[in-house]
Amino acid sequence: MVFVRPMLSAISQRAQRPCQIVKAKPGEPIYFVTQEDLKPKEESVKEEPVAAKGKKGAPAEPPPEETEPVKEGPIHPVLKGVGDLGYTGYQLFRAPAADRHCDPCDSLLRIETEDRIKVVLAFCRLPPKLSKTEEPAADQEDEPVTKAIPPPPPLPAWLDKDGWKVYEPKLPVTLVAENGELVTCDRYRSKEIKKGDRVPVAINIKGAGPDLTCLAFWLQTGPNRPNPLKQFLFEEPCLLSAADHTSYLWRRLRVELGEDIAHQALTNLDLQPEWAHICQSGTEEELEEWIYKRKLEVFGGFGRPGGNASGIEKAKMLIERCPELADVTAPLYMERCRALTSGLGSVRYMLDVLNRRPDLLAGDAGLFPHSLEVLQGVFQSAAS
Repeated sequence: MVFVRPMLSAISQRAQRPCQIVKAKPGEPIYFVTQEDLKPKEESVKEEPVAAKGKKGAPAEPPPEETEPVKEGPIHPVLKGVGDLGYTGYQLFRAPAADRHCDPCDSLLRIETEDRIKVVLAFCRLPPKLSKTEEPAADQEDEPVTKAIPPPPPLPAWLDKDGWKVYEPKLPVTLVAENGELVTCDRYRSKEIKKGDRVPVAINIKGAGPDLTCLAFWLQTGPNRPNPLKQFLFEEPCLLSAADHTSYLWRRLRVELGEDIAHQALTNLDLQPEWAHICQSGTEEELEEWIYKRKLEVFGGFGRPGGNASGIEKAKMLIERCPELADVTAPLYMERCRALTSGLGSVRYMLDVLNRRPDLLAGDAGLFPHSLEVLQGVFQSAAS
């Protein structure tokens, strides 16, 4: 039942896969744990020393001293303490391990939401991850050399440009890295995201550079929205057994109408009983007929959302005169109608041109700009 979008989703732009939403609590890995991560490390086989042959009665060599096993850290960094974010109910977008570092010019995360939420970004410096064959350096008996702590790298400039505000928690977020080192997130930014009217609001979070790691937490700040899918399945439970027709309907609607208009058509309360009945007891031909009706409604608007009865009849007349127009997708049709309206100056002039030349909407995409330029010249000459 993929025709209803989730209220909130986050997609990793580097790995091109959805992020997991998990509760921010101690012990949670900040990255996906894959099957490759769970494979045991290859251990080198050490040959046991052979006892030297000596005279009878000679004392045997003492066995080698056993060294203490090196403590290994987690597979991926895990949350040690979540501070204020955990106490107030924030959740974490768990991303693929490829999102550990990202260039500030590239997109790291894309968040789409229909609810009002608050996003908090936590920045830290994770130590470099050791390879499977690399071992941590052994403790030296000499006195440790004190190393100067480098200054923290600056935060990327896009934070201020995109309106991210400084967030100062009373208790910070802490992590345990792969080598067991405790890491503290020392800088935070927050942003309120308001919901959209018809389509979800989307924001892009860019990278923090090669020296910083960015964690994204979120908290819902508005009331819970009703779940239309849950309610609709109570009314039409047999749709679960009509997955093939439902998937076909959604796939064809996205192609013919575009994703936004397809989503509005399927969630329209007046239209839901129609397509639900066809999916359960109809054929693909009947589904195509239902899709074509929705397409005519879009055509009847001539670039504007929705079309009345007279607009639909005009669209049918244009298709009768130019049958190729029926194969044009709704997004392309609306784009060309808007371009003609903008170029000619009014809807009336656009309809007058289409009554004479309906093939303008069905022509080659490469010829349409040239045709529009010629029409603009003709109308400007007539106006002067």
